[in-house]
Amino acid sequence: MHLLCIYLCLIPVSNPYKVAEPNPYAVQVPQAPALKPPNVPDDFYVHWLDSNTFSLPSKLAGIQGELGSKAEIYAPINGEWKRYATLSNPTIEQITTSLEAAHKSWKAEKAVSLKASPKSWPLPNALHDDDLSGAGPLPDGYVLPDGMKRYKRASMTQEIAVTDGRDRITPRSRISLHARDARWLVSGGLLGFDFRSDLYRNNTAATAREYVDNIDVWNGRNYQQNRGWRREFPDGSKFLDVLSNTAGKVFEIRQREKAEGRWNSEVIYENESARPEGYSGLTKSCVSCHNAKDGAGTGPYAGPLVLGSDTVFSVPFAALER
Repeated sequence: MHLLCIYLCLIPVSNPYKVAEPNPYAVQVPQAPALKPPNVPDDFYVHWLDSNTFSLPSKLAGIQGELGSKAEIYAPINGEWKRYATLSNPTIEQITTSLEAAHKSWKAEKAVSLKASPKSWPLPNALHDDDLSGAGPLPDGYVLPDGMKRYKRASMTQEIAVTDGRDRITPRSRISLHARDARWLVSGGLLGFDFRSDLYRNNTAATAREYVDNIDVWNGRNYQQNRGWRREFPDGSKFLDVLSNTAGKVFEIRQREKAEGRWNSEVIYENESARPEGYSGLTKSCVSCHNAKDGAGTGPYAGPLVLGSDTVFSVPFAALER
């Protein structure tokens, strides 16, 4: 008996905070119904909790008795599914009434969202059917520096918090930043304009180290530290943001390069005649946004953080995108 006790005591206890590659902490999916909702743009659906099934509003009549006593009403807003109501033992009339109320709220939120959005939606970037194998629009005679390759901007950011005593890192759609500050969704100074952005990085930038570490987040009263995804780019990392108008004419090229641990930012090409109507060029320095206190990787506790880390907004974190 004593030998068994000694043996069991020597068995190592698993450490929930042990760093494991490539993801030190389990990335949780955002809370959502277990089943994928109907793939109908801007439509509502009813999620039946008892049976874990869903119904489109047009097919509700006479079925709630078969599907259960508890229901939730969802609709897409800002690229995510939002719950608008939870009902117990609802009748069809009650569901219809809730749907009407939810639709009014949805329309109001949608109007605010679109007002803050760029005119081109989804976010201006490489074309959806583009495999990023070549170059996007470039000025006449301009040759890309050696090793520069296009990449697709991040579609997800992170929400960090502590749940049941353990660090939680939850992927969130970048569009969830609308409610906080929509300017982080597009190239600096271009919120509300029609344009295209093609992003490039060199081979050195593609070797950035991604890791989980403390991040200062705002809890409503002061800053506290919680664990989240961070990134560090090595010296020699270079980025280009090539901005073009709807006719495919480049009006600006922005460059950022890291040397001796510092980022150097500059506009290396401008064509005023090709600028989108109403855009008169940057009114702030690049560093005022990229090195701001509320810049890349910062934000509220248990809320969507600004995308990125190490002052770079656009590069996706592999663990959040999968």
